[in-house]
Amino acid sequence: MLIEGMESEASGFSISEDLISQVLRQEMIADEESNRAQIRDIFARNFRLTDLFLTAENNFYLQRIGLKVEGYRAQADVLDHGSLVCELASHMIPRTLPPSELRSWNVRLNNLGQRTLHCQGASAAFLTYRLVDANGQEVAVEAEKTSLPVDIPSGRGITVPLWLQPPAQPGLYTVEVRLELADGSWSSAPLLSVELDVRPDWSSSVPAHWLNLHRLPGTYDYQIDHEIGRVFLKEEMALLGRPLERVLEIGGCCNPMTWDLPCPVVSADIDVQTLQVGALRFSTYRPNVEFVAADAHRLPFADGVFDCAVMFATLHHFLDPAACLKELMRTVRQDGFVAILCEPIGSYRAEGLSNEFKADLEQGINEQIFTPEEYGQIFARAGIQATRAVIDGGSFKAILRRLPEPVPP
Repeated sequence: MLIEGMESEASGFSISEDLISQVLRQEMIADEESNRAQIRDIFARNFRLTDLFLTAENNFYLQRIGLKVEGYRAQADVLDHGSLVCELASHMIPRTLPPSELRSWNVRLNNLGQRTLHCQGASAAFLTYRLVDANGQEVAVEAEKTSLPVDIPSGRGITVPLWLQPPAQPGLYTVEVRLELADGSWSSAPLLSVELDVRPDWSSSVPAHWLNLHRLPGTYDYQIDHEIGRVFLKEEMALLGRPLERVLEIGGCCNPMTWDLPCPVVSADIDVQTLQVGALRFSTYRPNVEFVAADAHRLPFADGVFDCAVMFATLHHFLDPAACLKELMRTVRQDGFVAILCEPIGSYRAEGLSNEFKADLEQGINEQIFTPEEYGQIFARAGIQATRAVIDGGSFKAILRRLPEPVPP
């Protein structure tokens, strides 16, 4: 294990023989006593880190394969008394916006108080805002109210798409974001103040070469989309014009999507149980795949040792996706690339969110969805560019490379 501050402890969870059989079938591992013994050992211990969000991504294997088991993961306490304290730790609201156009921009809401922030009921919490003009006068608008997708226990945080509608009149404004309770019993001081330049000549920051496909509603299939992502990736690999020497995949769990490449593959993930299951599965028939427990923000690899770094439906789990991309780019060769594949793209309102998405948030998993403009912001902060990008319905695939060196005068 290569993660600083990781500790292991007895899980207190005894995996049944029936569950072991299901794991072996799921992963196509031979049903032999030696393999059963290894599965027992894997689930006899849990792993914790100093980082709350990395810990939430650990010990998650059984849920990943669809097995709902009581007692496998601890649940957060719900408290309805004590202090109400929260913060907006980060935001993606841009400096310039178009008049009157309703859009969402992600903000990071952390619950620093003792009480649980509820998403429903008489005391439900919601985000709202007020707009102030350049003269300090409040603008008379009906501010949007953004509901929380799930309850937020003390000490936790989630990314929320804040729905914001600028004034119809162009000019300079300040937007002040607050958290309020539906029963009117409490309203925070402004958690965030952002200066806005509302301009009729505003244009999207999404580059024109990003291909936008329109998929028919109800036709998305997770497995098919990942196969499309694999083809997308291999097309880009072919353009390198040389044999692959070494590939890094982040977040591949126990089944990395790059498993069939004709070169050594390093599959790095944060979930130690999942990695151990993967190592057991691949040890006999794909020994070129190495499983490593590592934090993608601080990878234990030298500069430029991989032809490319790959993520399938993984980037959106990171608190700081720009920092993650910057770290991945450090590990690839100068002519290499980073591929982000099958990432969710768009936005949502809490009222229409899927039960699966809500369940992950309730478990502490850092689920979030970025808009095309927000992906553009992330790439700019990382100092990279998308040389190829496709928005396929709600799935985003992009090839990322270093910005070209400036031409000397």
